[in-house]
Amino acid sequence: MALDLGTTGNRALLFDQHGQVLAQAYRELPQIYPQPGWLEHDPQQIWQDTLWAMRTVFQKAGIRAEQVAAVGLSVQRETCLLWDPTTGQPLHNAIVWQDRRTAPLCQEWIDRGLEPERSANAPGWYWMPISPPANGPGFGIISNLKPPPKLGSGFWRVPSTVG
Repeated sequence: MALDLGTTGNRALLFDQHGQVLAQAYRELPQIYPQPGWLEHDPQQIWQDTLWAMRTVFQKAGIRAEQVAAVGLSVQRETCLLWDPTTGQPLHNAIVWQDRRTAPLCQEWIDRGLEPERSANAPGWYWMPISPPANGPGFGIISNLKPPPKLGSGFWRVPSTVG
């Protein structure tokens, strides 16, 4: 099974042992624009649509989840999300990688000389440019909400991480 949890929608594809597609399902993801240049997703909607897509391909192919040999996952890597580890409930909508509300903060960091120099010898993560899609500025948005979430008990993760 392949799960493609993208910016515009969630898709599940089920393959047989020869790589042939047995079934697929797709559901468009509603885009939330609180203000111009801001983009959020409802984490519960992402989860419910993912469950729907998986269940739909199982039903279409006539198989059970236990029969799946492996799952591949592609997600919005720069979208950030904070949730309560006790309840599993999100503390805010996901801040989507296309959100531009951190652009002024990123420019301030660049102007202060905080962007690392690019070096052929540095690991790739070291010289990633400061930009609004990055998770750090997105986490700053969530941590500065009114009322603020209880960060001591929350987990900050990009959707591509597990745990």
